[in-house]
Amino acid sequence: MKVLVLVSLSVLSLAACGASKIPETSDVKALLESKIQGCKNIKIANAKKTNGYPHSTLADVHVVEYSYTLALKNPSEYKSLGGTYEKEKKTLQSFNSSIDDILTRSSAALAEKRNQEFAQLQSEGREIEKRKNEFMRQAKVVGNVSFKISQYYLEGCAESIEDVAPVSGFHGRQTLNVGLRPDSTDGWFDINDIGMTGKAMMRKTDNGWRAY
Repeated sequence: MKVLVLVSLSVLSLAACGASKIPETSDVKALLESKIQGCKNIKIANAKKTNGYPHSTLADVHVVEYSYTLALKNPSEYKSLGGTYEKEKKTLQSFNSSIDDILTRSSAALAEKRNQEFAQLQSEGREIEKRKNEFMRQAKVVGNVSFKISQYYLEGCAESIEDVAPVSGFHGRQTLNVGLRPDSTDGWFDINDIGMTGKAMMRKTDNGWRAY
């Protein structure tokens, strides 16, 4: 019995020594990763606790400051969207060029009272507009670059992503707020990692440190 007691005391002693009295980087990483569960294309990288101190009024709460990076799980896949954009842009430019040509010819036909030609050109113009609109509905990137790229970053993410990502707008129409113009295509396609900082209150539980 004495041996069992000694072993038990040794185990308790080791557990006490191993227990973290303050949140560590591993706790911060777990907190951040809980916020991006379900996100298909982004991950937390380089999570690091940068500062920590007891809460001023809550005795069992600790405040942690941290830095981290939102990184793409597959940067090459994201980069391929840049190639898709270039192809779609050329197609869109072709539609717009055809429409401009129709408008120019229609104006001339109308001015010269070539009514049959004017009617035919109007019909052709409507058909091109119809095809253009259908193309835009199917386009992956062109037309609204910031929103389409934001959709890629945020695919599968829950609303809690707002706590750890520079997101603005309403759920379902969220965009990443990274200081770029809405359709600054070169800037968007250059972005692979987003450096972030944050602060959280954490409380020790039987399952480790958790957000307060």
